[in-house]
Amino acid sequence: MAYAPDVIAQVLHLAGWKAARVFCHSVLFSAAFPVICAFTLRITGGPAWRGFFVTLFSVLAHDILDIGQATDKAIFWPFSDRPVFLHIFNIPSGLFQEALLFGGTFLLFILARKILGHVAGFVFQQKKDPSPLQRRLAAINRTLILSVVIIAVVTHTLRDLRERQLESARALVYDARYADGLTLLDASERWPSNAKPGRADYLRGVAFLGMGDRGKAESYLLGSFRADPSHLWVVVDLAKYYARSPHPLPLRKNLASPYLEILRRDFTDRKEATDAVAHIEEILSYDPPSR
Repeated sequence: MAYAPDVIAQVLHLAGWKAARVFCHSVLFSAAFPVICAFTLRITGGPAWRGFFVTLFSVLAHDILDIGQATDKAIFWPFSDRPVFLHIFNIPSGLFQEALLFGGTFLLFILARKILGHVAGFVFQQKKDPSPLQRRLAAINRTLILSVVIIAVVTHTLRDLRERQLESARALVYDARYADGLTLLDASERWPSNAKPGRADYLRGVAFLGMGDRGKAESYLLGSFRADPSHLWVVVDLAKYYARSPHPLPLRKNLASPYLEILRRDFTDRKEATDAVAHIEEILSYDPPSR
């Protein structure tokens, strides 16, 4: 159940829904999925209430741990696209570090469970003579758990590769090697890409702007902004894009104004935003003579 948000998100993403990752890590999913599981258990004669609370706890724990890894989850989607962060603790995101942290915690749990069981005078265990059905269900359960763990390890490894490809593409774009950067950006978005929403499109916009194709640059920058309005640099670049456009000054001011307002309103704690606003206002204060 704890892996359900990732598993369902990947299935829906492969089916073509780009917002699946955001939806499956939102409060909306956390509320709906346990209800669906409980209803399924009820009609099949299973423990509905226990299934509901176990699923609810598992999914919420998944989301909280994700936020602890600073993964930019917009948990209040679709009501708000702003990511939520927890600054109380920071969970490592590397495969080895994750395995060490959660594997070690699980072993401590097993140890505590055995000690408490002996202290209380009983041991947690199944019936000595399980029925054939119970044995089959236990085998299916173990197979599913092993499959989920293997898939998780493979997915995590591929995501690390995609992250490295995205960072390499970023370096190539900023080094003006646009064609190579665009090729690597396509590779970084293959399954199971873990890039933050709109980041690849932002870099495509930067690349096409450097190549002099303002039409494609505007299209990708706007797409990136729609995917994540909280990304500072896409807001800055859109404001600069319109401020430097070849249009008359009143139109340039009108086009850049919404993005300048966002910078003033939503990024008051970022010095980069304050500096960008001052620079863009300076650009808009100059009206070159028409030819």
